[in-house]
Amino acid sequence: CEARAPQKIVGGTKAALGEFPFIVSLNIDNNHFCGGSIIGDKWVVTAAHCIIGHTKKPYNNLVIRAGTLNPTQGGKTYRAKLVLYHGEYQNGQASSPNDIALIE
Repeated sequence: CEARAPQKIVGGTKAALGEFPFIVSLNIDNNHFCGGSIIGDKWVVTAAHCIIGHTKKPYNNLVIRAGTLNPTQGGKTYRAKLVLYHGEYQNGQASSPNDIALIE
């Protein structure tokens, strides 16, 4: 009997390569831990709860992977230079209305 990994997205469907080119994978030590969206030439928006508790300054272990359906292989990778998160975000509260961060 083959063990199946639990679904991480409820009600989702598989995406085709290139269907959502703005979606990225956030990785630390080649392990996917969260997603984000490209919002400019050099910025990604994600949830603050994805950043706080996973990484800290100088953020040199945070890698953004884009252009692949595999969160740990392929595509292009970029190292984070700067992370900004909302000053009123309450650490550990994913339901906070200020749960937003920017990654350069």
